Amino acid sequence: MGSPELEATFDTLVEAFLFLDKNGDGKPSKKDVLKALNEASWEKSPAHITKFRFREMNWDRNGKVSFREFLFALINWVGIDTDEEIPAMGS
Repeated sequence: MGSPELEATFDTLVEAFLFLDKNGDGKPSKKDVLKALNEASWEKSPAHITKFRFREMNWDRNGKVSFREFLFALINWVGIDTDEEIPAMGS
């Protein structure tokens, strides 16, 4: 990929996606996501929060989250501005 930082970020994204995919089928279901979000925290998340997060990821409403849907949801959560100019390496 070129940049060690980019590779590390991508690896972290893949790890987060795989963490949500509790049954390992490559498309986390609502059950997978709810289980992951509740076991990861020191405090159980309220059901309405975890269900809302799943709905935010399940863009096509098919009950499963693809990696692409996961990435789009993540971009919405962290507020990446796609109009923002990305500095060139070494700048």
